[in-house]
Amino acid sequence: MINEFTTADAQISAMAEVIIEALNDGIVERGRGCLAVSGGNSPKPLYQALAQSDLDWEKIDIVMVDDRFVPLGHKASNETMIRETLLVGEAEKATFWPLYAEGELAAVANQRAQEWKDLPSPDCAVMGMGSDGHTASWFPDADGLDNALAPTSNVVVPVIAKKSEVTGDFLERLTVSYGYLRDCPVRLLLMSGAEKRAVFETACGDGAINDMPIRALIRDMHSITAYWTE
Repeated sequence: MINEFTTADAQISAMAEVIIEALNDGIVERGRGCLAVSGGNSPKPLYQALAQSDLDWEKIDIVMVDDRFVPLGHKASNETMIRETLLVGEAEKATFWPLYAEGELAAVANQRAQEWKDLPSPDCAVMGMGSDGHTASWFPDADGLDNALAPTSNVVVPVIAKKSEVTGDFLERLTVSYGYLRDCPVRLLLMSGAEKRAVFETACGDGAINDMPIRALIRDMHSITAYWTE
């Protein structure tokens, strides 16, 4: 499903409202809410808006959808962006679950999987999508893609992408698995522009999941809702 907006402000406001409601539902049902967040430039205004909300942040877990295998402070680090835009002010009281740690990629993935194994599925996930149809770090043809898409995989898995215009130079990634997001009831895709809309519409059609891995979310029981503006 695609929700269309004439302005980015309206798009962000609508998404923030849905996220806040989902997190408050989690607090009511379990005593805590859990939000999965993606990196990139597009969600920055959304995170800044959420940071100004009156959520009970001490009862919120913020988990990362994926990150490049680079340290905090690196220009390519999703964690850095999230700390600078979302985890500020009162929102800094949330419990944050980063992905990167020093070490070897597979070992760190296993470490994080053990640390995260008792986390509930997110109440809401903010997803992105590349022009190749990837979401999270589920890149077409990536080493580790089949494992990332397997419903019984660890919560966190390592992926090594094939270099492309989409991936850039940072090919080693840590990502949540499809199995972790499978039971997430509210999954939102933030996107803008005609190109991204065309990619999403193609992904909603026939074709292999591995060719456009966002199809794993589109085709399951919870699907994913796109919030689009030109």
